[in-house]
This record gives sequence, structure tokens and C-alpha cells, in this order.
Amino acid sequence: LKVVEYKGNKIYFRNIGNIFEYIAVVKGEVYTMHIVVIKSLVSRLMGRDYTEKQLSDAVKYLATAAETTVDFVLENKMKT
Repeated sequence: LKVVEYKGNKIYFRNIGNIFEYIAVVKGEVYTMHIVVIKSLVSRLMGRDYTEKQLSDAVKYLATAAETTVDFVLENKMKT
């Protein structure tokens, strides 16, 4: 589990099996998204974990999605 703060809001990143997820708490509301990451064929055959590139790409993708969610919610909260 990794916790970061973005624009004053907590974002939690976690990995359970092949599911990578973010949970963002924005203004007291919870937003979440997950992706499924499949290990490379070589990694699966050799019983290895994810490659560094796979982990890096998954984290970057989720971080971008989480930040976009926070930005969208904050912009819409300001309008109301």
C-alpha cells in the first residue's frame, strides 16, 4: 500500500494479485479505479514477479487517472 497526497487529498495505491487499484478520497467522497496487469509470458513461465517496466507503467497509469479524477472533482465542486 502506498499513500500520496495530491492537492490536499489522499490517494491510496494498492496491488492485490494481478489487480492494481487507486482509491482517492476527495472532499469526503471516495473514488476508485482498478486495472488488471498480466505478467509477461516469460515471467509466468519462470515463476517471476512483474517486470520493473510493468510495475512502472501500471503505477504511472493509475497515478494519472487518480490525479485526473481529483482535478475533475475539485473543478466541479467549485462550480456548485
